[in-house]
Amino acid sequence: MDAQANSKLKGIRASKDGPRINHLFFADDAQLFVADDLENYLGLPILMGKKRANAFKSIMECTAKRINSWSKRLLSSAGKEIFIKAIIQSLPTYAFSVFMAPKAWDRLCHPKGMGGIGFRDLHLFNIALLGRQVWRLLTCKESLCYEVLSAKYFLNGDIFHPKKVDNPSFTWKSVSKAADELKEGFGWIVGNGRSIDIWRDCWGIEGLLGSLTRVDRSSVLEVYVSELFNTQRDGWNEDRVTEIYGESLKDQICKLPISHADYADQ
Repeated sequence: MDAQANSKLKGIRASKDGPRINHLFFADDAQLFVADDLENYLGLPILMGKKRANAFKSIMECTAKRINSWSKRLLSSAGKEIFIKAIIQSLPTYAFSVFMAPKAWDRLCHPKGMGGIGFRDLHLFNIALLGRQVWRLLTCKESLCYEVLSAKYFLNGDIFHPKKVDNPSFTWKSVSKAADELKEGFGWIVGNGRSIDIWRDCWGIEGLLGSLTRVDRSSVLEVYVSELFNTQRDGWNEDRVTEIYGESLKDQICKLPISHADYADQ
């Protein structure tokens, strides 16, 4: 930190308003950000070109070496199948938690009779691992990862509605795709209502989205849930909720508790 304060080590920024990073500690590694020609870290490329498949090149090479090793050639057909499913499937786990794999990998999930090798659904596995990153960005807002990514891609803290930027990183595109596929499974719990967009977010009760409104959007001035509270802000504006959502949804919405301590939405 002293070196950065004295401009001896300037660090790098992922975006104009993002924090400067001059070092990272990971397990037993210490990484300093200085001029270098380092191409890979933890088996993954640091710089990505247009060929996204290069991100998985080292995995394919490692897999080929494992399969072609002499010790594995002595296994029976059943032994080789168990080896592939138990050992080889674990190789892309770290890459799948960072990058969205090409669809070509899906062919490995086909049954053997259809030309595949019967892997588990790698796309769903990929989404699940990237989903952990989505969850961390939602819940660990004190982390360096959140500070770096939010400064560049979602300044308002809403990972499900990021801003459009030119040439986003492959990692962010992967995490963003996972967030898009998972967003219907996430729902806001109403607190002060100031963070929940009634048109874009799922909130309150399962499946409550802007598409369930009964009136044309152009005739509705309300944008956030907090604007559906009554003037005392200790309950719901039942008449307005009925106008927008109808009688059946009104009963469910107006039963939702409102935070009297001004707690943030979750």
